[in-house]
Amino acid sequence: MATNTFQAQQVALRAQLYLQPSSTFKLQIYLCSGLLGFSLLITLAALLLRWRSRQFWLFKITVLERGRFLAPHPIILWLLASTIFLVLAEIVAHKSVTSVEVGTDLSNWVAWRTFLWLSLWVGAWSIAWATTLASILPRPTHPLARQPILLTSFFLVTPCLLFAIVTPLIVIANARFNDLFAEFKSLDSALSAASEALRDEELVPAWRNAWIALGVLTVFMLIVFTVAAISHFTTIGGQMSHLKSQKVTTGDSYSRQQRQLQWAFRSLVFTTATLFLLAVAYIILVFIISANTSELADGGNFGEKTSLASLWIFSVFGTLTNFILFLRSFASTPRPASAAVISSRIQYDGPKSPSIGRSGREVVGRTSDIQVSVVREVETTFEREEREADLGAGKGYDRYEVELDAYPAEKIR
Repeated sequence: MATNTFQAQQVALRAQLYLQPSSTFKLQIYLCSGLLGFSLLITLAALLLRWRSRQFWLFKITVLERGRFLAPHPIILWLLASTIFLVLAEIVAHKSVTSVEVGTDLSNWVAWRTFLWLSLWVGAWSIAWATTLASILPRPTHPLARQPILLTSFFLVTPCLLFAIVTPLIVIANARFNDLFAEFKSLDSALSAASEALRDEELVPAWRNAWIALGVLTVFMLIVFTVAAISHFTTIGGQMSHLKSQKVTTGDSYSRQQRQLQWAFRSLVFTTATLFLLAVAYIILVFIISANTSELADGGNFGEKTSLASLWIFSVFGTLTNFILFLRSFASTPRPASAAVISSRIQYDGPKSPSIGRSGREVVGRTSDIQVSVVREVETTFEREEREADLGAGKGYDRYEVELDAYPAEKIR
């Protein structure tokens, strides 16, 4: 049967409202869904391990002489954000497959794809926050280290600002899309007018502004995270060099400390590298979408390509990152052996200087003429978690070691 003009216009309009999948579209969606499902399983397993090892907390108040700092738990917040993202991503994948059927209402699926990235952004921001605190707090001379209110409020206000900017823009754009879709279903006699209304220029800037705002703030987050990570790498490298140059620790103690530093350094490098690649790939995708928003509104294969790109980016980099965090959670469960402080040494004027580690305070308690010099420790987030799990609540050293040069032994007790 021949197709009349009315049917031809209806097909053309539906081609703009729905995805035009390629022959491998479903296969790619199913592959991404499988990877996302596997990532969700290891994410939930990592959360369960953290909960069983009593390391499941979101925020902790770090009390120093300089004030109270609100420190987030980067792994827990990232895993929770990843869980939300993975669930929404599976829903988007399912809706993408069902969009092949003519007549399926997909007026919200583009907005869903934008919203699900916000959850992942919050998880990445929490890691940047924790890394920045870990590199600033051990340095009392740093200007920000003496301003806890400013340092805490900055990291709390930034994600709130992101939601305040992006959410209204998405809601406005989605409302306009819904109006156009309702007009399409109700005005069969005016399909040509509805087709022109779909290309309304007011729709394009709303989507573009939302994606640009998200991309700019993500670039800013990546810069903060990169600077803090570089500082953290330098600190760990200095600790490794210091451990090799000192002769105060020998044997098993030295080997254990060196292995802990190497493990912490490698974990931080792998996690940082994957998160960096994830953020860079996402930033590129965001600006591609913002520069081609009109193509997204006009339909075609642009929506299919961007949705597949979004799923592939997190399927590869996100799964790798979560798997590293899962291994880290498995390795950080409480063990009988306690984690050693990076280095500590005791000096006195006797004929022979004893070399001790964690038992230093006991020796000081029995020796009256000993003076202590404790090398300040700048711990990584992972090392701090292991030490807290090993020592238990309320035991062990303070959260951050301080320098005590020629400190009286009586006050150590």
